[in-house]
Amino acid sequence: MVYAMREALTIVAEEGLENCWARHRKNAEYMWAELEKVGLKMLVAKEHRLPTLTTVIIPDGVDGPAVIKMMREDFKIEIGGPLGPLNCWRIGLMGYNSRQENARLVVSAVDECIKSQTAKAKL
Repeated sequence: MVYAMREALTIVAEEGLENCWARHRKNAEYMWAELEKVGLKMLVAKEHRLPTLTTVIIPDGVDGPAVIKMMREDFKIEIGGPLGPLNCWRIGLMGYNSRQENARLVVSAVDECIKSQTAKAKL
């Protein structure tokens, strides 16, 4: 664990702390915009959001745990479920994974999982 922490700090030092913060903010804002384009809403107002954790309101009629399971099994992407009474998914975008291509992949996968449920419901 100490070696992993040292390596992580080396990577941050090479990128530069301010550059790291800016990359996280840029990629989070990209992901928020893409999630909104597919019709999803964020739980937290933009001015209070963290760039490393996005909370997405689970739309009415969507089985949230089923989406989490499908994301994990079909796309190998792990997202979190709600904590307490909140009806949301928790999506982390941090460290090395804070990349635009990863944000795009997550949004596409979530959208496909939701569409899969609505297609089944129509049948």
